[in-house]
Amino acid sequence: MLRKLAYVLCLFILFSSLLYSRFKLVDATNGYPVRNIDTGLYYPTIQEAINANETINGHAIFVEEGTYFEHLVVNKSVSLVGENRETTIIDGSGFGNVIKVTMNNVNISDFTIRKSGNRGGSWPPDSGISLSVVKNCNISGNNITNNEEGIFLYWSFNNSITRNSLASNFDGIQLESSSRNNMSENNVTGNWIGIDNFSSDNNSLTRNNLVNNFRGIWLFDSSNNVLRDNVMASNKYNFDVGGEVFSHFINDVDTSNTVNGEPILYLIGKENLVMDPPAYPSTGYLAIINSTSITVRDLNMNKNGQGVLLAYTNNSLIQNLTVMNNHLGIRLWSSSNNTLRENNVINNEAGISLGNSLNNRIYENYIANNDEGLFLFDSSYNKIFHNTFEENRYPATRLSLWGSFGNSWNDGYPSGGNYWSNYSGLDSYSGCYQNETGYDWIGDTPYADGSAYDNYPLMDPYVPERQETRVAHRNLLGKYNKLLSDLNSLNATYMTLLTDYVSLNLTYTELLRGYNLLLMNYGNLNYTYNALLLDFTELQLHQEAVINELSTIKNLMYIFVGMAIILISTTVYFAKRKPR
Repeated sequence: MLRKLAYVLCLFILFSSLLYSRFKLVDATNGYPVRNIDTGLYYPTIQEAINANETINGHAIFVEEGTYFEHLVVNKSVSLVGENRETTIIDGSGFGNVIKVTMNNVNISDFTIRKSGNRGGSWPPDSGISLSVVKNCNISGNNITNNEEGIFLYWSFNNSITRNSLASNFDGIQLESSSRNNMSENNVTGNWIGIDNFSSDNNSLTRNNLVNNFRGIWLFDSSNNVLRDNVMASNKYNFDVGGEVFSHFINDVDTSNTVNGEPILYLIGKENLVMDPPAYPSTGYLAIINSTSITVRDLNMNKNGQGVLLAYTNNSLIQNLTVMNNHLGIRLWSSSNNTLRENNVINNEAGISLGNSLNNRIYENYIANNDEGLFLFDSSYNKIFHNTFEENRYPATRLSLWGSFGNSWNDGYPSGGNYWSNYSGLDSYSGCYQNETGYDWIGDTPYADGSAYDNYPLMDPYVPERQETRVAHRNLLGKYNKLLSDLNSLNATYMTLLTDYVSLNLTYTELLRGYNLLLMNYGNLNYTYNALLLDFTELQLHQEAVINELSTIKNLMYIFVGMAIILISTTVYFAKRKPR
């Protein structure tokens, strides 16, 4: 076996040497740098070599080192081969396509292709290499730099893009409506989007290295693509899956793909799966698609188009994740009855995004320093409470044109709503209607921002232990307010009685005045009475003296009368008696 391998290797080296020698035989008498290998004819430009009548399908065109300011249209099935990929340069001078391929079975290798035009988003874009409605082409071993699109495939199939270096383009590689293409072993650095797979299915992306792009790999409205062993690192957003149609989320992405050294987790059609503790304590990207009852805890996601994607997934729990520096931190699309709790969602463009999603519970999350804290798109009847929205540019903003309705932004009273760092209300009152005496750590006025309307905004960030104490406090405060209400009722009764008492007191004062007047009159009368009594006593004494005197006189009279009677009787007696 080793002898056979050595024999094959020797043949390969010999063939390569002969081919290189053949390519180097370019010392033509006319000094032209471009040669058709199959005809032996030389040309001053690459386009002339392609256009020559002698050049037919299947021919190879060898291009010596140098800079060629050309805009090539490859309309024959030929191979373009540069002498050295670093020094054989095709320069588009900043306008149009540098190379436009309009024929099948074209091979382009070992060139530097640079400086296409830039149509600023107009379609079709200018490109370093444009493959339009072609198949079975091979683009390999090139440096492609400073173009609008490095390599652009439109409606093109079964092409191979391998071992190219793509740098400082808007898109390194863009596929649009193109299928069954192979992109492997490309180094894609410093582009806006490394590989942009737009509305393109059944492609293979393997062993590509994507570093320092704004986006690494973007699959948008694309399905059934196979991703293996791609390395994404130090991109603003390393990996992203987008689109609004279910089938477009279904791609074969396994853990051999990494983001900043962490594997990508791409779960499709799973049920009753618990990742607690997870097999991967940190992951580059998490997508859960068409699944039910998935539990995910304690993961870290960083620098992706989406940190976590739930699409067409129900009854699942996402808990205690740290999701930072993504385009969308946690995204729910057409997913219902899920729970998002105790997650740290920090420094994303949109912290949590819901699209076409119903009846989800989002609570006890820390949502901070995002451009948008929470974004709702056609999503209704979700319950959002006990979250901390801190220093987001737009805490909760924008409904879609079609609207979201029936969302609840609090857990009732006394449990409360969310903490909003830009809430400017006061906490002077308490109670369900915030009209009772005493603070309760809930704002007296609702919080309103965009789609959010929180009747019970919290005055400081939610902490479960503190919340339990505060709920107990609010319950006691409710009882206190009930007692206070009863006291106020009693006080009102007391005031009524006091009013009656004042009225009675006035009557009493009037009566007392009359009484005092009567008492004064009584005193006067009593004085008169006493004076009269003294006079009476004195008269009585006089009367007694008179009576005594009269009694004495009477007695004397009685004595006198008696004596007179006796005297008279004696006189009569003696008068009647005659002396004898």
